[in-house]
Amino acid sequence: MKKLITIAACMFASYGVVRSEQANPVPAAAQAPAPARGAVAPDPPAAPYEEVKGWGPGVAGNFDWEPAGVDVDRSGRVYFLRRSDPPIYMMEPSGKVLKTFGTAMFVWAHGLSVDRQGNVWATDCAVGPSAGSQPQLQKLNQAAVAAGRGHQVYKFSPDGKLLMTIGKAGQPGEGPGQFHCPSDVIVAPDGSFFVSDGHEDTPNARILKFTKDGKFIKTWGTRGKEPGQFASPHALAFDSKGRLFVGDRGNRRIQIFDLDGNFLDQYTGFGSASGIAITADDTIYVTETGRHVLFVGDAKTGKVTGMIPDVWAEGVGADNEGNVYVGEVFRHVWRKFTRKK
Repeated sequence: MKKLITIAACMFASYGVVRSEQANPVPAAAQAPAPARGAVAPDPPAAPYEEVKGWGPGVAGNFDWEPAGVDVDRSGRVYFLRRSDPPIYMMEPSGKVLKTFGTAMFVWAHGLSVDRQGNVWATDCAVGPSAGSQPQLQKLNQAAVAAGRGHQVYKFSPDGKLLMTIGKAGQPGEGPGQFHCPSDVIVAPDGSFFVSDGHEDTPNARILKFTKDGKFIKTWGTRGKEPGQFASPHALAFDSKGRLFVGDRGNRRIQIFDLDGNFLDQYTGFGSASGIAITADDTIYVTETGRHVLFVGDAKTGKVTGMIPDVWAEGVGADNEGNVYVGEVFRHVWRKFTRKK
């Protein structure tokens, strides 16, 4: 499942966080850069996966189907977040659509995850793509713009009912109750949750931690290249040890932290990590937007074991049966890969 065993998102109740606590700096012991491990070979071997052709409802080349976050719940159901209404799709592994929800709530949908209870979490980055992106990717949901939404994190029940809203609608900021383009969200086994806040063209570049009830606990990270700093913290995942993996896309690395924000390690072999999924056996899948590939590796060691070429995706989700789902943001298609027998 995308965010380990925990593994996945917006309108009748909101929770505006107002309490601030001391930011959590990177400990002095972690200031020195950790050794970069798992450097990828120029041409890693082909990973033993094959595509399930024609999977899901997405229509290649149709910008109304531009995908964002992807995740898989504990029963194997697949969740896709797209940047048109309705934005959230719950599907069977076969690609059959079971439910959709979240209409008119996202300005520019971005990250999605499903927690242990099947609740769906999603982020609204709101600012849209980087200035240098393709013109077609600049499209925003005008219904959500008109409603004053954006820069928020939503929690839905498995049935699609809005349970919680974090952030101030349409008000980007740096305070503990504000976001400026939250890119991803993930829930720990104890119910606390983490939000990666910031995109390439925004001032924020940090991780925020909240209680299960949405109360702010701490934040760490600034824009930069040192351990504990970020240049677009784009994706979040947990491994089997409960370590928090952050796809630091702008710095072409994955940084690893404990749940208190202490820097533990970094992997550079996966390149510009846009999406991360880690299964129960610590197989890690990383979408790399520089080379347009899907890397497969070992989350324990940082070793890249293979890759699936020609995958222009950001979001990625995986289950423990060897099924991998990606959202090709540039080509507007939803794809499924299965492990070869």
